[in-house]
Amino acid sequence: MTTSELNLDSDSVIKYEYEFNPGFLERCLYHSAGTDLQLMKHCPNYDRVKMQGIGGTVLATALLAFISGSYALYVVFGSTDINGKDVPLSYEWALASCLFGVVWSMVIYNLDRFIVSSTGHGDGTEKTTRNEWLHALPRILMACLIGVVIAKPLEIRIMKQEIDSVLDERRIKQQNFFMDIDKQNLKNKISEIDQVKADLSKQLNAKKEEISKKEQARNTAEFNYNQELSGSGGSITRGDGKIAKANLELLNVRKADLEREKARLEPDIKDLENRIKQEDIQIQEAYKEFDGNKATWEKKGNRVDGLIERIEIAHEKSLLASLCITAMLILIEVAPLIFKMMLSLSPIDYITENQKRLSLVRRGIWTEDRLSSGGYLEPSSEFKSSYDEKEIIKVGHARYYEAELQVTEVIGKLKLDRETTEKIHGEAKVLTFESIEKDPSKYFQQPNS
Repeated sequence: MTTSELNLDSDSVIKYEYEFNPGFLERCLYHSAGTDLQLMKHCPNYDRVKMQGIGGTVLATALLAFISGSYALYVVFGSTDINGKDVPLSYEWALASCLFGVVWSMVIYNLDRFIVSSTGHGDGTEKTTRNEWLHALPRILMACLIGVVIAKPLEIRIMKQEIDSVLDERRIKQQNFFMDIDKQNLKNKISEIDQVKADLSKQLNAKKEEISKKEQARNTAEFNYNQELSGSGGSITRGDGKIAKANLELLNVRKADLEREKARLEPDIKDLENRIKQEDIQIQEAYKEFDGNKATWEKKGNRVDGLIERIEIAHEKSLLASLCITAMLILIEVAPLIFKMMLSLSPIDYITENQKRLSLVRRGIWTEDRLSSGGYLEPSSEFKSSYDEKEIIKVGHARYYEAELQVTEVIGKLKLDRETTEKIHGEAKVLTFESIEKDPSKYFQQPNS
């Protein structure tokens, strides 16, 4: 079949329009993927969709980071009151949480964009090799760490009801723990006070007993005296007789003894009574202090309501759910990296590489690959067959022609100046020696006359 027999009708050739006028959202997607818009307009729709998908993943991660960071700040600083109850978030805290979320999402967005744009395109085939995994491992680990950090606040928000129920139990348990400590302290304190009161009461009763004995002796003497006066006593004589006078003297002695004993013991009795009252006041104060510690128990119990505590509860409550949520965020993070390793080379990859080389060539820089084997470099891969492939290493080599040109011009000029100066000095030396031979007297200094 000759060329004239081929059907070269222009209608049979597919015409492809490369018109490229992205909107604001598309520009955001391309920017997130680290795409050069000047080169993208020369690429088919396949590359555009691919880059938009990668950029969309980066933007979605930044959005999740905003939600995660905002909620994390809300949980740590503004979610509950002193009693551990949820309170409406004030406008000030809402603004502070959102600002923190924006900053956090910008940090994550920048990291993701750097990771995705610096990953490259692997070996250019759909197969992911061990070397590709090794080269991408640092970026994958970084992406996994970002995924975990983003996932945890979202995880505790999703499992909020279950976490709050466990937190309530832990708050009560913590409060009871501190209450039991205070109860034991109160019991020990009351026991000590009761012991002191018992000792004081014993001393008080002993002193009162001494006075009571004196009063009993006085009362007996008074009773005997009255009986003698009434005639019902032992003498059966009515009136103030001899026995009655003796009983009266005894009564006066007993009264004097009683007054002396009261004068001696009543100050001690009053002091002991006051000290017992002080101990009773201390008991009342101990009970008041115990009742006043209720707010302290609640405050200490509410300290379990923290971000780390909630994460631990989420793991204890449902480790599988926690791992699934974290794995989902990690997958979103590392998906662009894995997909870029699995994708074969497309027009955007070749055009980008071509533009890199052009930018170097325009500055007088030429790059080529050399093979290293046995400690020296070969300029071309045509020598590869003469070496063991396991010992050959591909090494990038660059020639900086513009810099070499500058070196040639500057160093050449300096060399020329040096040679010219040496030539002039040599000629001047020859002329000076010839002048000395002709008339040496010109070079001798005449003595002063």
